[in-house]
Amino acid sequence: MATLASRFRHALDGEHVTPLTWRNAPVAHAYLPLYFILAYLTRRPGSHRLRIVLLPVVVAVILRCTTGYRIQDELWGWYNWIRGIVAMVLIAHSIHFAIVPEGMLKQSEAEERLRVRSGTPAQGFVAPSAEQSASQLVSTPPPYPRSGGLLERVGEALEVGLLARGIGWQLSQGLHIPNIRRPMERKAFLKSTFKSVITAYLIIDLVDSALETLPGITPTSGTIFFPQLPPILRYTVSTALTFAIGIVVILGISMCYDLVSLIAVGIFRQPPSNWPPVHDEPWRMGSLHEFWSKRWHQVLRHTFLVLGGYPGRWLAGDFGMLFGTFLASGLLHEFGFNLGGAPFDWKVIAYFALQPFGILAEKAYRTYTGKRVSGWLGWCWAAVWVIGLNEMASDSWIARGAAGKILVPPVLSPTRRIFIPILRELWETFIRKQ
Repeated sequence: MATLASRFRHALDGEHVTPLTWRNAPVAHAYLPLYFILAYLTRRPGSHRLRIVLLPVVVAVILRCTTGYRIQDELWGWYNWIRGIVAMVLIAHSIHFAIVPEGMLKQSEAEERLRVRSGTPAQGFVAPSAEQSASQLVSTPPPYPRSGGLLERVGEALEVGLLARGIGWQLSQGLHIPNIRRPMERKAFLKSTFKSVITAYLIIDLVDSALETLPGITPTSGTIFFPQLPPILRYTVSTALTFAIGIVVILGISMCYDLVSLIAVGIFRQPPSNWPPVHDEPWRMGSLHEFWSKRWHQVLRHTFLVLGGYPGRWLAGDFGMLFGTFLASGLLHEFGFNLGGAPFDWKVIAYFALQPFGILAEKAYRTYTGKRVSGWLGWCWAAVWVIGLNEMASDSWIARGAAGKILVPPVLSPTRRIFIPILRELWETFIRKQ
């Protein structure tokens, strides 16, 4: 065990890491077939013991493939971060696929009866209580029929393996789903979604290009705090930059989600109603609890619950679940960045680990006053925690080169290839006339 931990630490430190290339990319992602086999088995009756046996193998291969290969060019560091995030998400899903006795169930009356027969809570995997015996944890549920041919089963495995929020499946129990704001007629939905993708892409490209022009920004360093500015202006600028980074994150997640929805609805003919908004207008938050539980995207909700929330509840009840969920979020974000070769920094983890204190303060306020935190004062309160505290996390990312790394490839950047040259030409023309 110590040897495995030592190898994992050395991998994150950059030792024994193989440069990731197109040639060895299949080997670096060799965990995918194993992962989808586990996703396939989680929909097969009588497979619980086999899934338990396969789980450590799948997790070990995911970690080995992810930490053993890295894009060496610092400019492309964001893609290392994405690989780290994906690895942690797949590990969380693998744990769920293996641990829950009856496997992944859909939100249907027939499959709900299977859950009741196996005695598993509706939200899926939770850490066992002290009263649960080991035999209960690894028990196999009664066999039950599953219909469909091989192609249907393979398609089902792909669907299960690629789940994000889990809409339509029992693991999404308690999930907040935003109200649909786009037309549900197929062509109108595709048109509206395509416009959203283009708009988000142009804004992300503009902000990304602008961040690269800031003083001291490189693929390995930078800051949002400029010491040459007076204090008030310095923190005004840092807050504005933190807000801009948040906009890029919101739009980036929305754009990726919209691209997938275009493929799902446009090519695979899924109904538009299967693709509600990923965010629920975060700028309309009325409290910190509302922001994290409803307004912010819930794509990684299940990942954080499995990796931190459910173990935290087993250790310390509801308080443990709250702190465990946010701690898992911080570790996941930091792991991705550390995987790319960036030095470890506690500030990112601290940002997420502090959020439960704000949520508990809101709960105490409601207990003593009988009123919820809401309105514009609630917005200001939440903004202090979400935006104000985020300055230390944003500066940590920028200090380790986030703004200098390629987010939008220059060859695909309208700002760099069209707008900046035009503005430069106009400026030079103006100077010559002077």
